[in-house]
This record gives sequence, C-alpha cells and structure tokens, in this order.
Amino acid sequence: MDELINESNSEQSIEVNGIKFETLVPEPIVTIPKPGERTFLNLGVRITNISSISYRFDIEQFYPELLTSKEQLIQGGINKNVTPEKKDSDIPLISPEEEIKFLLELYLIWFEPNMLIVRGEMYGVILEFSSHDESSILKILPSSYRIRFRYINVYSEKQMFLFSTGRTQVKQFWQGEVITPFRNLLIQSI
Repeated sequence: MDELINESNSEQSIEVNGIKFETLVPEPIVTIPKPGERTFLNLGVRITNISSISYRFDIEQFYPELLTSKEQLIQGGINKNVTPEKKDSDIPLISPEEEIKFLLELYLIWFEPNMLIVRGEMYGVILEFSSHDESSILKILPSSYRIRFRYINVYSEKQMFLFSTGRTQVKQFWQGEVITPFRNLLIQSI
C-alpha cells in the first residue's frame, strides 16, 4: 500500500493519505493522587479529513503508546476476547473538511502501596500500560512522558455487528497506517 506522508507545518499533527491526525493531551500536567484516590487523565486524537472523499474510522483501532523519560516505549494494552457490538459513533464517517476528536478517559491509581499505574476503560474493556513483554504492568513514577497513538487499517470494508442494524457490511474505511506525533505529559508529585 503506497502511503503519502506529509508532515504539516505543525509538529503536533501529521498528514497521511489526505487525513490529518493530531494527538490530544488536554491537561499535560497531572498530579499523582493520594493513596486511595484517582487522578483523571484524558488522551485522544483529532482526525481531520482534508481529502475530497468521505472516510470512516474504526475508533477502536487507535492504541496509545507512552514513551518514558528513559526512552522505553510502552504500548497501551487491552484484553479483549470477544468482538463487541459497536455503536455507529464507534465508526464515524468523516466528510471532506470535517473533523472529529475522541478522548480516552484514563486515570492514575495506586495498584499496590508502592505501585502507581495508568488504567482506564478503552472501548468497553480495561486498558493498562504494560512492559514490552506484556506480562508486567508499568509502574508510573513522577517524570516526563510522551504520548502518541498508533492506527492501522488495511480493509476498505468490514463485517461488523452494529447495535443499530445487527450484522452489517460497513464500507468506506480509510486504509493506512499512522503514528501520531508525540505530545508531552508531565506526571508530578503533590
């Protein structure tokens, strides 16, 4: 698949095959919660269609990646054993010159007395950032991090189960791969 990649003038977005992607970190400074409490953290993507064709995106295919201050790349992982029913809003059709944005609602929480983690619900299942071998949870420390999202889709149409229509062949998916630009995230002590 040929990909036309053109980084825009802004280092905060990237254009791939007529679509502009931007990583969203509405609150780039987050404070570690007291034990027994949570600190909320929103992360997401803005998608702008700058092509002349309407495209659909499977929002569940956007996966967050966290880069530690020691240059360790940690992928957000979910454990999903079933294909969930989707709402139409999970696969939005974006017309030319239109944009959408979505945010994941995550939080910092104490997993054990000495272990702070990022956790949240992602597409109806639990999301956690794990080490490269996927067997251990990343311990969050006060530090600077960088966040981005990865999206890969190779099909222009997919068989899906939608709440609105049941099993349906859905068309007009954007095909391509993108890694959104990193945005800074500072996790600080109280």
